Amino acid sequence: KDGEWEDQLSPEERKRINRQRRKELGEEFLSLNADSPFIFPPTWTFVFRAFFSLDGIGKTLDPKYDLTKITLPYLKELLDLKDGNAFKTTLLRIGKRVGLRPIDINQFVTQPRRTAQVEDIARRLENGDFKLRVRAMEVERMMERSKLH
Repeated sequence: KDGEWEDQLSPEERKRINRQRRKELGEEFLSLNADSPFIFPPTWTFVFRAFFSLDGIGKTLDPKYDLTKITLPYLKELLDLKDGNAFKTTLLRIGKRVGLRPIDINQFVTQPRRTAQVEDIARRLENGDFKLRVRAMEVERMMERSKLH
């Protein structure tokens, strides 16, 4: 609640806040792996077991202990570094929320060069630098037939 410290909240309110934090972390992990499936290596089961054991020991020793609160800054940093650096990850997230696709950005960047190439070809055609030749397959076949007779 506004203006209250976590240790001043009721146990139900603390549980609700913890559930909300876990839900947000879960959504972050789901969005992280939306494009490609993620398969845990078999050895990770031991790592998870160790974390859950530490979490259980921490909660036994201190009822205010919250593993999600401790790990949140590190997990956020890992999520920010997903694409190599935080800036690139932020730009990709903004682009995804706005609806920009990488192909759209690519077209935006390369379209002026393509337009200039088409314009250059049209100008060279007008100047006579190119000879435009059109093949009509039907006419070519008729010519071949007439040569045979």
